[in-house]
Amino acid sequence: MGVIRKTASISTLGLVKFRSKKERLKRAEAAERIANDELEAEKAARAAADERVAEAERRAKKAELAALHEAR
Repeated sequence: MGVIRKTASISTLGLVKFRSKKERLKRAEAAERIANDELEAEKAARAAADERVAEAERRAKKAELAALHEAR
């Protein structure tokens, strides 16, 4: 990909960009897709964890009420 551009970049000590605009855009879009996928996975994991916490709180409250009922 762009052998002339890469050679020019090396020979001009970086004055010419190593990657073209299209290449940089393609890489940025790929990174954005990956980040969005990771974000969605994190949101799903958080929702599942919140659901487990809510269920545990319900069970704890139910057990506490049962213990109070038995104490009477």
